[in-house]
Amino acid sequence: MQFTNLILFLGVSLTTLVTGTPTSTAQYNSTHVPAHLFKELILKNTNYTTISATNSGLETRAKAEIQCCGAELQGWTGADLTATMKNIGHLKGSGTCLSSGGFCARIACQNNAAIWLCNFKDYDMAPSCPYLAEYALDIMTGCGARSFYPACGQRYDTDGYEVRITGGAKC
Repeated sequence: MQFTNLILFLGVSLTTLVTGTPTSTAQYNSTHVPAHLFKELILKNTNYTTISATNSGLETRAKAEIQCCGAELQGWTGADLTATMKNIGHLKGSGTCLSSGGFCARIACQNNAAIWLCNFKDYDMAPSCPYLAEYALDIMTGCGARSFYPACGQRYDTDGYEVRITGGAKC
């Protein structure tokens, strides 16, 4: 059933695959089809057009400034370092982290230490959790977190979100 859906999605009828006689001209894109399947499709149907891709010119995302608790972020509570490192480990082993547009989502929390993803866009986003874990590490190192000083701060991204580390969370 899944193979049939893949073939129909590619615009190739089952008749083409079985008989090698095309019922219509099909287009294949080798970058989106597994290599072994692409070769099979070409062998069965020699009347094909290869689609070439071009650079879409997407805007580059980049990490931006870090703000640390204290003078810059009054009233924020620092997070336990051990719990924060466990939270970072959790994010590194996860897939994507979802945050609704205009909201902050707690993406990891342990022992009252939390890592948040704040989305400033008006639509949902789901960046890679391992990528966001790097932001948390940047906050820890950039804000001078040590065994005697808790982790606390935020780091922005040019794509319209930020990652925060705070303590005092209700996990």
